[in-house]
Amino acid sequence: MKDKKAEISSGATQGVKSASAAKPVVSAEISQLYSYGASLELSPYLYASAKMRFCDKGVDFTQQRSFLLSLSDGGEIDWNEASTREVANLSGHEQAGSLYGALPSFIAGAKNLNAQLKSFKEWIYRNEKLELFSALDLLSKPGESREEFFVRLGDKANEALEAKTDEITAKFEKEKARLEDKILRASEKYEKEKGDVLSRGVDAALNIGGAILGAFLGRSRSVSNISKAISGAKSAHKILNERSEAKNAENSLSALQEELEVLTQKFEAEVDALKQSLDLKNIKLETKEISPKKTDIYDEKISLLWKS
Repeated sequence: MKDKKAEISSGATQGVKSASAAKPVVSAEISQLYSYGASLELSPYLYASAKMRFCDKGVDFTQQRSFLLSLSDGGEIDWNEASTREVANLSGHEQAGSLYGALPSFIAGAKNLNAQLKSFKEWIYRNEKLELFSALDLLSKPGESREEFFVRLGDKANEALEAKTDEITAKFEKEKARLEDKILRASEKYEKEKGDVLSRGVDAALNIGGAILGAFLGRSRSVSNISKAISGAKSAHKILNERSEAKNAENSLSALQEELEVLTQKFEAEVDALKQSLDLKNIKLETKEISPKKTDIYDEKISLLWKS
């Protein structure tokens, strides 16, 4: 709530200007209190207090607050003009020689302050709130400063970062192991296919070369040369097939290696994004407001206070 010390000081001055040695007569049902400073010149105030319980998920906090409202201007009661403060040197007895400021008629002529107490409780219900900081499912404690809350928030962020990083890493390592196993098998297959191509290439070259050499030496019509030529042609066909299989194996291996690279980049980006999101300078601090229920406003009291 906004501090109204300046208004109260001004109100006290107005009360002093109209101070009188005669104490205003009020109903015996109205509690009167006194607070003296260096002067015996007293101004009238309403001094009210109440206990308030703020209850919500994870929060159960009770506090007592006191409010001081000047009556020196003679206007209607407006609790928005009250200051939140404890009054020192409270006493139920007046000092001799005290001078009193004028009371507004609605107080001087009242039988009691029940109406004012009722309006005070209603005002508390509609205006008093417990404000707490909130981030990462963490709530500040009542009365905890922003700086103190950030210390605890930093610990919570570090814990969350460690736990989430472990979770992401475990998932990555599992997927990485699966891909590395597939890459190993694909690599073995590729090496085998490549070896088969080289081996059959040599055989085919020997068969075709023998046939050509036989023909060159004049024996091209022999059954042996024809058989070699046919065998060489078959070998060449097989080589073409095996070259295709080797190429497919190579492509499969490359695709798996690329998939692993993408997975690694994704993992690194996810970890970096997590670090950024849990950096304190990037965490959005929200304010949670908790209002008291009417039944959780109790022990309300109100008195006419004469204060110097």
